[in-house]
Amino acid sequence: MENYNRETIEMAVKKFKGGGVVVFPTDTVHGIGCVISDEKALERVYQIKGREMNQPSPVLVGNVKQAEEIAQLSEPARQLINHFWPGGLTIVVLAKENKVPKVVQGSTNTVGLRMPNFPPVLKIIKQLKKPILGTSANYSKQPPAVSRETLDERVADLVDYILPGNSLGKEPSTVLDLTQKEVKVIREGAVPLGELDRFF
Repeated sequence: MENYNRETIEMAVKKFKGGGVVVFPTDTVHGIGCVISDEKALERVYQIKGREMNQPSPVLVGNVKQAEEIAQLSEPARQLINHFWPGGLTIVVLAKENKVPKVVQGSTNTVGLRMPNFPPVLKIIKQLKKPILGTSANYSKQPPAVSRETLDERVADLVDYILPGNSLGKEPSTVLDLTQKEVKVIREGAVPLGELDRFF
């Protein structure tokens, strides 16, 4: 992993706090995001990606407390969190009222949550003391980036900061919808479904 010095982390935090849009490596693929409480920055992320505004986007948290503050965590959700976080599993759960901006939820009342297993990003989120948007850093319908070299220049040219380094994975997170009695696999990714069998 890239050696992230204090100045690099502080610059990312400064950009996030200032309403900026930042690209950052993770344990899966590169993400692009902003603090989720900044609606203007959220709109910029969607514009930069060429993403439809009614499409939900995942949120990255630095600890379980941050997840609890914005979402309703069922017992199955907590079991998965205890086993797979931090890591490559995104869980879709019901959002708490007025805690998650509508643009992040899309046309749903849910939110996708993940805690990345990537210390520099966790440190940034903890310093911000609030979650960040964590959608993949790619132009809409194009492959996600895993390094600065694979980052689409249409995205790179419009963001405020790019955290250096490569992502640790080659594929995005596995996504599970936990909002119904029966768990639904939205996407198989970094966590193989075989590892999840005993949980549902």
